[in-house]
Formats: sequence, C-alpha cells, structure tokens
Amino acid sequence: MRSFIIGQIKAMITLSQFLPTQASPSLRALIQELCGAALKIQEQVKQAPLNYHLGHIRCTQIHGEAQQKLDCIADQIMTHSLRQHASCQAFSSEVQKDIHIAQQKGHYLVCFSPLNGASNLAVQSTAGTIFSILPAKSKQAHKRDFYQKGIEQVCAGYFLYGNSTQLMITFGKGVYLFSLHADQQFVLIQSQIEVESTTQEFAIDLASLYDFDPAMQHYIQELLKGRKGPRKKDFTQRWFGSPVADVHCILLRGGVYCSPSLYKNNQRYDKLHLLYEANPLAMLIEQAQGKTSSMHKSTLHIMPAQLDECVPVVLGSKQEVKQYTYHSQLVTDLDDRCH
Repeated sequence: MRSFIIGQIKAMITLSQFLPTQASPSLRALIQELCGAALKIQEQVKQAPLNYHLGHIRCTQIHGEAQQKLDCIADQIMTHSLRQHASCQAFSSEVQKDIHIAQQKGHYLVCFSPLNGASNLAVQSTAGTIFSILPAKSKQAHKRDFYQKGIEQVCAGYFLYGNSTQLMITFGKGVYLFSLHADQQFVLIQSQIEVESTTQEFAIDLASLYDFDPAMQHYIQELLKGRKGPRKKDFTQRWFGSPVADVHCILLRGGVYCSPSLYKNNQRYDKLHLLYEANPLAMLIEQAQGKTSSMHKSTLHIMPAQLDECVPVVLGSKQEVKQYTYHSQLVTDLDDRCH
C-alpha cells in the first residue's frame, strides 16, 4: 500500500513543473514568491486562535471597514515578499493607501487583497489571498500605471485557506486548481475548470435586499418565487460573506455571485474593489467559460480611475448573468423613457 501511495505522489504534476508551460521565467519566479508568502499566511491562520490574532484591531482600514488582525499580518507578509522580489516593479494592497515601489527593473505590478474574508476565520470558515498581476507600463512605476483594464492582467488567482490550502490560478489560457501537498509543494488537482452554463444556486446578501438597485431587486424576487414564478424552477441561496469563498464554490460547482450597488440615504455604495477583487475573480470566471457583468459590460473592460475604486458585479454561470443583464437593461430603458 505504501509503495502505491508513493507512486501516486510521483505521478502528480507540481506547480514548479507546470509553470514553464504557462509563464516566462520572471513571472514564474514571481508566482513562486507569492506561494512562499501564502505558506507563511497559512501558518498564521492556523496559529491565530493560539496567538490571539482573531478579531479586529481598533483602527479601521482606509475603506472605513474594521481592520482584522490577520488581515494586517497577511498584508505585512505580502509586502515583505514583494518589496524584495526582482520581478515586481511595484505593488498595491487593498488595505493600504498608496502603491509601494519594489524593484524598478521589475516587469510586473501586483495588486492584492491580503486576507479576503478574514473575519470568517473566527468561526472556522474560509478566507483567501487574492492577487492580480499586471504588466509594468514605464521604467519608473507610478500610481497611474495600475489603472489598467482587467483584460490586461497577465495572471490572476487566489490562495484559499481552509481544511486544505489551495491555489486557483489562470494565465489567460484556462483555469487550474492546485492543492498544497504534505511536502509543502502545490500539486495540480484540476485542469481547465469550466463553470456550468446554467445553475439553480445564487450567492447574495439578502439582508440588504431592499437596498439593492431596482434591476437586482426584480431579478432576486424572480429567483425567490422558484417554480411558482416566471423562472419555473427552484433556486438555492447561499452566502459565505467573502467573495473568494463564493467564487471558489462557483468555479467548482456552478452558480451566480451578486454584489450589486446599494442605495442608502440617497447615496450609492459598491462593495467589490475593482483592482483587488473584481478583476482577478472576473478573469478566473471568464477563463472558466463563465460570464461577468458590471454596469452593462464585462467587468474586465472597466478602466479604473483610482486605486480603491469599487464596482457592482454579477458573475458566474452564463445563463444567469445574461438573465440579470436582461433585467438591468429593461430597468435602464424604463428609466430613460420616464425621463
């Protein structure tokens, strides 16, 4: 039995073996650096209850949300790794105010969300590190260099920390899932992942239903009516509370994730950060044959105007994203006629 298991391990394709088929030497080195950072973050996640690192600290992050202790720790780990890496010209973190210059001769810019869903770890749920890699645009990195559409990403993915540590990644030629082996190497467990085009599962925070934009309210009400409504089938609703966990579920079993605009006190609020969350997750979904929508177009075609820009996002199974887009267009046309 033991020799059979060893034979299986030897047959596994490791990330180190896989990367030369997808990326240049400099990009490969950068991915390996991110993997090293993820292993350190994973250890901090495991030890968090013993080290009293769960919960939030008194200050808030730049976006006004309570700052989680583990988010700060993960940010420090990522910052230390990227600042000294030759392939990284500059990087930007979701929880920091400005960009950081790393190595001016580097070929890439990195955007990351250090620990998406960090608050969930207090109840043994899932969190992850999301990353987006863009080409460097000039010899001296500037904030404006980060304002690139999602279609310009050369690589995107996330590390997921749960009962196992996994890496979901795309280089623009399909989506691949790796899992951390006992020898601390990531091994390939799924290739060319595809999102089912139809689904009966949706992910959204229903507590804010009556704050959603009118198109989303109408769409969700249809889903909630199930087989008795116009869709003629029952839907299941779930909500992990972190985009990385919901998108991981969609990539593996289908579904649609909705993060709509919220309207409160006559003001509009969007939740997903374009550079740190929406773009990398959208690239994964579209490379897995899914679909994304933000303000009537693919999320990957939005030109960022600032580092902390947020957008509404619907992504996942093609048919459901199309269905929402149809509702959205109807509401827009009605508003145009009313005015």
